[in-house]
Amino acid sequence: MIRKVFLAFAVLAALACAGCSDSEETEGLGFIPKIKLAGVFNANDPENVYATVQFAPGDTMTFTVRADDGDFDMQTLVWTEYNADTDQILNGPGEVDLPEQEGQIMTYRYALTRTVTGPAGNRRMELQVKDARGNLSNAYPIEYLVTD
Repeated sequence: MIRKVFLAFAVLAALACAGCSDSEETEGLGFIPKIKLAGVFNANDPENVYATVQFAPGDTMTFTVRADDGDFDMQTLVWTEYNADTDQILNGPGEVDLPEQEGQIMTYRYALTRTVTGPAGNRRMELQVKDARGNLSNAYPIEYLVTD
């Protein structure tokens, strides 16, 4: 239990402290969003959310994203889930709305929450942030394991 709490704290601390802005303005496009860091958490118990990379079917997983955009116009989180061994798309692509951007660098806690489905195997969730102009950030991959 202490290990889970420490791991969750370490991931949240890293998300909160992730680096300074290095976005550059692109003529005609403005600033293109950039995901600086993201993490995946087990949220079966909303009072005890913890970082992990192993899930069982039926578990609730949630993703936190730290992103940078100099235009202050990040709008949605785009996600696609893959079989990490074959690159086959399992779910998505999908989009979820993000809260209004209040600063150049934002941490969107628990921005995407999903119920884990089978089959067992290695998975990869690729996350991107899309801004009001349709600019997509870098694809940020997070790998995890779904067990039986």
